[in-house]
Formats: sequence, structure tokens, C-alpha cells
Amino acid sequence: MSDTIFLKNLHDISRFGELPDGWQSTTIQQLCELGRGRVISQGEIDDHPGSYPVYSSQTSNNGEMGHMDSFDFEGEWITWTTDGANAGTVFHRTGRFNCTNVCGTLNVKSRDSVDLRFLHYHLGRISKNYVSYLGNPKLMNDVVGAIALHLP
Repeated sequence: MSDTIFLKNLHDISRFGELPDGWQSTTIQQLCELGRGRVISQGEIDDHPGSYPVYSSQTSNNGEMGHMDSFDFEGEWITWTTDGANAGTVFHRTGRFNCTNVCGTLNVKSRDSVDLRFLHYHLGRISKNYVSYLGNPKLMNDVVGAIALHLP
């Protein structure tokens, strides 16, 4: 990403005037490993009932569409809705869970580099600015990875 685009993202979207002492300018892809969930059908959920939540692109009920007896993710993560009317909605997830292929995932590369709760809050404030509304609304991994941020 060019320096001009990077600075425009930081100042126009984040609305910071000057960088506070002790803060850094970075991008999501520098901080996090980006991924996606997998295709999980309602039939698979029905055939494998359990206690681990399955999150989808919906935003009602915290995005939960059911529970299964296995999990794909464990720990502290950020997920977001990649497709549809709720594209760009950001969630902070903890514990063991699953998410469908219409959920992007962020796993911090270094736990010392950023507080995930703060990243969740900050990304949630600005993510809708990056959603493409041509046809079906989308916020794909490459776009999220290029989002520039100021973080403590």
C-alpha cells in the first residue's frame, strides 16, 4: 500500500490528528493472521449437536446459528461478517467455537503487540467504511488486511 493511501486511511477513517506518544501506525495484516471459517450447513449442526457455538454472517443472537460437538477455533479471536447485509460487523470471540465461511478471522501474531478487546472496538468503529456495496455487500480478507490503524 502506498504511503499516501496508508496515511489517508489513518487520518480520514480513524480520525486521528496526531499520533499519541507510545502509539504505533500499522495495518491489520502486520498484526494478525487472517483467515476464514468453513462451510457448515444447518444439517451438519443438526447431525452433531453439542456445546460449541457456530457463528455465521447474521448479527442477531451474537451471530450464533447453533451448537456442535466439535470446534475449529480456540482462544481469543476477532471475527467479522464478510458477506451480506451485515458485512463489516466485528465480533470479539473467546473460548472454543466454530464459524462459517462468511466469517473472517483474525488471530494476533503476538499477544504483546495489541489488546484484542481494543482492536475489536477500533476495527468495529471503522470497518463499515471498507465494505464494498457493489452488488452483495462484502468485506473480504485482503481489504481487512490493508486497513491502517493507530494503536497503543
